[in-house]
Amino acid sequence: MATHLFNNKIKIGADPTGKSRLKTHFYLNAGYKYYINRQWALEPSFVLKKVFPAPFQLDINCRVWYRNMIWGGISYRTQEAVSILLGYVYERKIYIGYSYDVVLNPLISHNYGSHELMLGYRFNAIKD
Repeated sequence: MATHLFNNKIKIGADPTGKSRLKTHFYLNAGYKYYINRQWALEPSFVLKKVFPAPFQLDINCRVWYRNMIWGGISYRTQEAVSILLGYVYERKIYIGYSYDVVLNPLISHNYGSHELMLGYRFNAIKD
């Protein structure tokens, strides 16, 4: 997947360097849900990101599912953070998630972590 394919032509403020312009973002996502038995599943995944001129960034994630309803996991973002993940799916329609990120880079002295909430709704029924 890619976003900002054509980059912007808008100058923000008096930036003579052009560094404030939007750059193309490239993403490569992959993951798979392995069913251990009827109640438990393991879902490893990764996201590889690239925005020029920044270096590549890799997110490595793993979630454990119970009855396709409750999940918990951990995520590691290279040179940046570790996240603890929790979530719940209500009647295969409403998705609620929470994560707490702990910074691993030098910003740790100024950042004590961050919280994220996620709420989703599936409009179409999942076909078995």
